[in-house]
Amino acid sequence: MTAVYCPGIDKEMKKSIDEMIRKEWIDKAQVYSATNGGLGQIEPDRRLYIMAHGNKVLPIFQTKLGRWTAEAMVKLLVQNGLRKDHRDIDLIVCGAGASVSDIKTLNARLPQYEKLLQAEGNEQKHKKLLEEWTKKVGNSKPTQYFGKTEKKPEMMQVVPLAAQFAGMLKAYGFTNFRVICYRLPVSQVFSQAPPGKIPLDTRGAEDPGKYGDYREAIVKKYTIEWH
Repeated sequence: MTAVYCPGIDKEMKKSIDEMIRKEWIDKAQVYSATNGGLGQIEPDRRLYIMAHGNKVLPIFQTKLGRWTAEAMVKLLVQNGLRKDHRDIDLIVCGAGASVSDIKTLNARLPQYEKLLQAEGNEQKHKKLLEEWTKKVGNSKPTQYFGKTEKKPEMMQVVPLAAQFAGMLKAYGFTNFRVICYRLPVSQVFSQAPPGKIPLDTRGAEDPGKYGDYREAIVKKYTIEWH
């Protein structure tokens, strides 16, 4: 049996988790949030799913109840008792295995993003800022390569969220982990995936000999592991 952890279980997350339980991916008694603790009860050889949304322009975890950097997420896991020798952590987070931007673009976006966060209690102001944000970010295209050059070090790609997360696990003393993540949007609906999203539930396909194999291939193609 596996377990799932969500830092902020809103209605959308709860619906997805309930379906995971219904399809027997996890046991109902093994759903954990930032407030209920108990991760120390999970045996280290059991897979832990982390459920949250990714962000198309910033390397963060998010739900409607909050936003967390890689370090903030690891701190939550530690505070909730996750054992330092835990093995498999599967990020059901869209695009966690991909770089969302280059450093120059990210630095340019952060001030506007901070304004968005500060304006969340003011609907009119937030709407206006969101329109400005969408207009600026919607047409931007980050560079498509990793590494940096001597001429343009500011064009170095931002480390993917999952890689940052793996690095913070090491920094906080985890020794035996494997972080599984995906480079594209991930379906959090555990049935046939919506168009454009990776279907993680590869069991029980309508046609196991055809569609099931296709789903397995898609998952394998866009999966990345960090150790």
